[in-house]
Amino acid sequence: MNAAATQTAESKCIVEEMYAAGARNDFEGVMKCMDKDVVVIEPPYLPYGGTYKGIGEFQRLLGIITAYADLSTVRLQYAVAEGDRVMAVLNILDKGTGKDLHLAEQSTVRNGKVVEMKIFYFDAGSMIAAGLKSKS
Repeated sequence: MNAAATQTAESKCIVEEMYAAGARNDFEGVMKCMDKDVVVIEPPYLPYGGTYKGIGEFQRLLGIITAYADLSTVRLQYAVAEGDRVMAVLNILDKGTGKDLHLAEQSTVRNGKVVEMKIFYFDAGSMIAAGLKSKS
């Protein structure tokens, strides 16, 4: 296997393990996949949208997200990788509607750890509505 193919396979494996650990409710396993300086970028239209830097901020973000989505229901549908980038397509239960949210998360992997995640929602309507209600 050439270096690019090896990097792609390793990146995908790390991200898949991160989601597998989450599915097992293995918070420590998730954290082992993350760099201590991880950056997570949530869409600005969400009530908690913004950039979160560092493992502490990532943990704080997870606490915020639990008001909107049931993290125990995250299901990885599939992941596509190229080099250090992995795009994971997921479903998660929206607490506001009781329906699945569909989203994609682009992870960047370096030195065996996720260093950045950028989150993309297909339909975050109930999350947006909840944010609007909390601002009024």
